[in-house]
Amino acid sequence: MAKNKTKINKKRILWILLFIVLIVVILVIIQIPYTGLVTYADREPYSDKDCTQQTLKSVSTSFSSNINCIERNICTHYSQYCIDKNWLGNCIEYSQSCDNWGCSKSETSCTLTLKNIDDTAGSWTIELLVQNSKGGIHPNQQTDTIQPTLEKTFTFSYPNDYIGESTWCNWNYINQPTKSVCENVLKYRDIEKTKEEIRYCSALKKLLRRCN
Repeated sequence: MAKNKTKINKKRILWILLFIVLIVVILVIIQIPYTGLVTYADREPYSDKDCTQQTLKSVSTSFSSNINCIERNICTHYSQYCIDKNWLGNCIEYSQSCDNWGCSKSETSCTLTLKNIDDTAGSWTIELLVQNSKGGIHPNQQTDTIQPTLEKTFTFSYPNDYIGESTWCNWNYINQPTKSVCENVLKYRDIEKTKEEIRYCSALKKLLRRCN
């Protein structure tokens, strides 16, 4: 009798184990849908400003080089006149005076007129140069602000070494102002977003709360 009871209990335990294994297999096989969140990158357009530096526009409306006399103490022509006469009315003593004074010292004068043809005011630095045939260069830098559509005149004079010296003028830009020019452009950037999606998880994981 005892042996029969032991066999019966073993069979019961075996059936219970088989039933448990069957339940676990069924729970693994059965897939249950659920809603989950997924992260993704989405490209979105946006408006931005693209700026560059541009040199203000200007133009030379006139440029001249002149030699000016700054001292006159050399007489180029004399005239005589009587300062004393005898009893007959004849001149017995003369003196003289200068009718024309020649240049004894000169200078070379440079004149530049610069016009701002842009729509923005700016400060220009220019260099005026007096040069001579001996290779001499005499520079002069000047800075001035010019309003849109208006002009400024720059002048520079330098004394010449001697009368009749061969000289001339020249000029250069040293610094030209700039302005920021911007335009609206369309750009793209990646935005991290989330959305819902249907996922599937085994019934066993669902019971164990292990579905991701």
